Amino acid sequence: MKKILFFLFTLLSMGVSAQKSLILHYDFKGDKGTSISDKSSSGYDATLQGSATLDKGSVYLGNENGYIDMGTGIGEKLQQLNQFTIAVRYKVDSEASLQGHGYFLWAFSTLPYNTQTEGRYQAYKLNVQRSENSVGGWNNETIMDIGKPSEKRTWQYVVYTQDGEKGKLYLNGELVASNDQMFTMSRTFPEQAPTYNWMGRAPFKGDSYLKGTTISDVRMYDKALTEKQIRKLYKKLK
Repeated sequence: MKKILFFLFTLLSMGVSAQKSLILHYDFKGDKGTSISDKSSSGYDATLQGSATLDKGSVYLGNENGYIDMGTGIGEKLQQLNQFTIAVRYKVDSEASLQGHGYFLWAFSTLPYNTQTEGRYQAYKLNVQRSENSVGGWNNETIMDIGKPSEKRTWQYVVYTQDGEKGKLYLNGELVASNDQMFTMSRTFPEQAPTYNWMGRAPFKGDSYLKGTTISDVRMYDKALTEKQIRKLYKKLK
């Protein structure tokens, strides 16, 4: 009996700990028009832009120029964090392209159009399933990736965590990549917080928007979630 109670207490503690660290949550339920409410109560509300539309508790980015604008406040928060987690549940249509440049699931950037040497960002793109932190354009990145495009037609759950310089990438509850030398947020954004904070839009001129993709859950935490916590979230949203 004591073992059972201890197990239940441990599960409850994990849930409470993660919930306390939740700083942003979009589940798109009850949202109307182009306004997206932050269910974490932190106030980081978002807006739909371009061809993005609400669809039964999710957002469909459409097939043109749809994206989610998360606003400037969440960028200011990210700049302050030594630890963080970004978790997104999404599905790419079978006919959608992931070939070529762009296809960013999220991007936190100081410039709308970064160059080879200018602009700082933290981002994740689906064409190679890569997380990247830059201190000055694409020539000055620390990265980790799976090296192949995202799966299509089925729901995927991607989670990126960073604790100091230690970054980890999870896909559907499993650790798939890690890098112990990722640029920290204080180094990535030493003076200017990212002001262009998007989902579905690339922070590079000429890069493709993420088209034909549905997003159903977006979360950010001010801590690096553990593998057990990530698996629990994955099973909950599966």
